[in-house]
Amino acid sequence: VAHKTPMGSLNKAQDESDMRQWFQTTVGDSPAVLVVDKLDGISISLRYDNGLLTQAATRGDGITGEDITRNVRLMKGVPSDLGDWSGYVRGEIVCYKDDFNAHFLGESNPRNTAAGTAKRQSDPSKCKHLTVVAFDMIPDVGVLTHKHQELTALASAGFTCPKWKTV
Repeated sequence: VAHKTPMGSLNKAQDESDMRQWFQTTVGDSPAVLVVDKLDGISISLRYDNGLLTQAATRGDGITGEDITRNVRLMKGVPSDLGDWSGYVRGEIVCYKDDFNAHFLGESNPRNTAAGTAKRQSDPSKCKHLTVVAFDMIPDVGVLTHKHQELTALASAGFTCPKWKTV
């Protein structure tokens, strides 16, 4: 699946100096920053047309991903109907520790379990123990100008969202 908008990988800050440099370059003199939980899973792009989930694709190489729509329909945190809204929702497929401990005994860790299970073609039944956590909403028409507005809209639509706080 070709991504309409490339799905880049996040830059990582390794120490306080990296964080300060990122902050100055990205945020500048802004008095507030919205902070969200770090998610460790597999990136996903969900396409909705007239409110219905029509395609779910992995990040892949950022330009092209793998179609896993059938599997994502089984996951928690994904509303099946968004009214007449059309656009993309971006997020992360995760395996919460409670689900990992209850349903994936013998697997290496929750992150690898999320990645492997989400892309499994032969038996997607365990996908019901994974959760899509949404953090970006890209409408076909209009623009959401603030991340807080985006996250609030996602949560109101029934998506599972990361915890967030303005600091």
